[in-house]
Amino acid sequence: MAATLPLVAKWDRTGQLAAAAEAVTRQMLRDLADAAQPGPRRGELAASLLAFPRTRADALTVLGDLLAAPATPAPLRAALVQALGGAPGKDADAVLVAAFRATRSPGVFDQIVRRPDSALALVEAIKAGAVPVAEVGPGNLARLRTHPNRGVAAAAAALTVAGGAEKDALITQLMPEVTKAGDVANGKALFTAACAICHKYGDVGVRDVGPPLAGIGSKSPLELLTHIVDPNRQVEPNYWQWNLTTRKGETLVGVIVAETSASLTLRNQGGDTEVRLADIASRENTRRSLMPEGLEGLGAAGLRDVIAYLAASSTPASAAGAAAPAPTKKSGGGKAKKVAAATPANAPAAPAPAAAAPAGDGPKEGGKNDRPLPPTEPVRWEAGKTRVLLIGGGSSHKFTEFFGVTDSATLRAAGFTVHYTEDRDQAAAALPEADVAVISVNRMFFDTPAYRQAVFAFAAAGKGIVMLHPGTWYAFQRWPELNARLVGGGSRGHDKLGPYTVHVRKPEHPVMRGVPASFEVVDELYYMNAEPEKIPAGTAAIEVLAESSPSQKFQRPHPVAWITSHEKARVVGITLGHDERVHDHPAFRTLLTNAVRWAGSK
Repeated sequence: MAATLPLVAKWDRTGQLAAAAEAVTRQMLRDLADAAQPGPRRGELAASLLAFPRTRADALTVLGDLLAAPATPAPLRAALVQALGGAPGKDADAVLVAAFRATRSPGVFDQIVRRPDSALALVEAIKAGAVPVAEVGPGNLARLRTHPNRGVAAAAAALTVAGGAEKDALITQLMPEVTKAGDVANGKALFTAACAICHKYGDVGVRDVGPPLAGIGSKSPLELLTHIVDPNRQVEPNYWQWNLTTRKGETLVGVIVAETSASLTLRNQGGDTEVRLADIASRENTRRSLMPEGLEGLGAAGLRDVIAYLAASSTPASAAGAAAPAPTKKSGGGKAKKVAAATPANAPAAPAPAAAAPAGDGPKEGGKNDRPLPPTEPVRWEAGKTRVLLIGGGSSHKFTEFFGVTDSATLRAAGFTVHYTEDRDQAAAALPEADVAVISVNRMFFDTPAYRQAVFAFAAAGKGIVMLHPGTWYAFQRWPELNARLVGGGSRGHDKLGPYTVHVRKPEHPVMRGVPASFEVVDELYYMNAEPEKIPAGTAAIEVLAESSPSQKFQRPHPVAWITSHEKARVVGITLGHDERVHDHPAFRTLLTNAVRWAGSK
């Protein structure tokens, strides 16, 4: 009878079948609550009763009690959670949220985040105080904030923790305590509770979801603290978090540990899941770590003890951990299914830990599609002139030729002393000496802690900044503060290279002085701030000085030149600049010169 209930619900138009089934469904409810019944049968009963409108409410009550009860066996709990996932609705979401509140079960949480509506229900419960933030845990909060569904991620944004400059200040604040002698035993207990779900370290933990930690204790306390408190500052590509959405609307999150022509395997805190490629509707690389933010919640003493445990228990890194190979490729495939967690005997070769590089740094070159790093020339400023530092390099453009040689010549002809660099270390070192920075760089791993700090210190000193062409892109996923505070938003796409018209909207502004009221260019039309709903909260306001003709995609104009509101610095944004057809254009040369002169004026 259990298997026929969904058919009764679908085809019983008069209610006669439902009435006849009343006695049977009452017995089914009793069996669902009966601990003597086999677990698989109770799982089947739950799915059938949830699908039958007359018994759904009663079944949800029984399921809620069972999920909240500590004595409920894990296999039965998993079957009941799966039944709730197959019967979506606000009532089912409420039961799942209540079950998570009572048990903090990873399996319940995994089911909640599979459906955007369920995830939103949990976020609202957290905001309302029904589920305390402290009980959710930093790892789960991070999964909500990086959810593949933008609505969920936006709703969870208020649950976020400090980033960027705030992280640097936090690390500085914590360092005096962290460098003291710690309690190794307490550190091991804290590591077991907070970290072992993703890291195997000695006899603690089951498998590595994140980078292996062998040899990690040899790092300095500052490096370890930085990796713990700011895990997204530097993420090894093999450990980037991927968000998948299936054709059924479910969302899956994890690290891709294997991919074939037929399927891929995602690994997260809950284990490994194999997904058929044919079942995937979309996949998004967040370029973020699965490691949660918010571990500063352990407190200064707790972090000190964890670091003491890592240092005391450190073992040298194995040869297998010395390289960072791409995810395993193998033949075969199949439909989505759970696969066994990797053990030391069958685990794929593991990448080197992120801590193997200096804190926050990656290689200077070699990023995907990045052009080779050109030779670095010494900085030589001419006395008595405004010093302009051009910072470029990366992918998709001939940076040295156009942003370096051509733009340098334009600005030197206007009376400035100019230096061009594609070296992140030289850029960070030269910024304090410069008066104006023209930033067009999109090179991977350019945004080291030293460079970030130098850019924001430059702005805080009230100096001039011009964000140029790729510099206005959302290029650094781990550094959203750059777009929020200096760009005033950004671009995530553009029309194909082609002709369009630039229209000056504020000819009276000094940046637009001498620029034609309208002029034609052949360029990439950037979709600057084209989708307001995707602009992060707290992004600085902009004053549009010039805009494009309507784009092909959005059929409306987009900002081409603007002023970004900043408390101290003068900041100009310009989206023009793909190749020589723009950099040699008289109107662009006037615009760039004006922007540098205005930004550098006191």
